[in-house]
Amino acid sequence: MTRRIFHSVFLIAALAILACLFLTAGVLYASFGGEQKAHLADSLELARRGTEAGGMDYLTSLAPDTYRLTWVAGDGTVLFDNRE
Repeated sequence: MTRRIFHSVFLIAALAILACLFLTAGVLYASFGGEQKAHLADSLELARRGTEAGGMDYLTSLAPDTYRLTWVAGDGTVLFDNRE
């Protein structure tokens, strides 16, 4: 009888640990995804403002290993790509 109780308690503990791991991973995934979206929005806003103020000179002054920027016209032609 004690063997059955031990196996039952062990199984419940293992399931509780797995549930905690999955919940923690899900919360962290959602949190980091939100942070990445916010960072991307900030980066695009900086690129937009810099391009409006400095034009093509601003885009060419950015380091190509830090950011990849591609400026695409409305008809689909590429106007600028810092990693051609």
